[in-house]
Amino acid sequence: MVLSSHSLAVECRCWKERGKPIVPCEWGLCRFCSTDIKDPPHAMFLCDHPKLVKIHEIFLAKIYAEVPEIRGRATSPWAF
Repeated sequence: MVLSSHSLAVECRCWKERGKPIVPCEWGLCRFCSTDIKDPPHAMFLCDHPKLVKIHEIFLAKIYAEVPEIRGRATSPWAF
């Protein structure tokens, strides 16, 4: 995520692929909810699609188990 080497729409649609035009990054909507740009904070914390909500819960449970003091510290997904 930090190096932008992930395959979320916000990145991969901006890559030039053979035979495909570059799509502006702001057009990279989340394929689950289709309401927001699929960037790392959206995919990891904000999307409310049932498939991703379950993944969010599992991810955060693991984080809180390893680092309990982190619970409630972040005020926004960008601050996490």
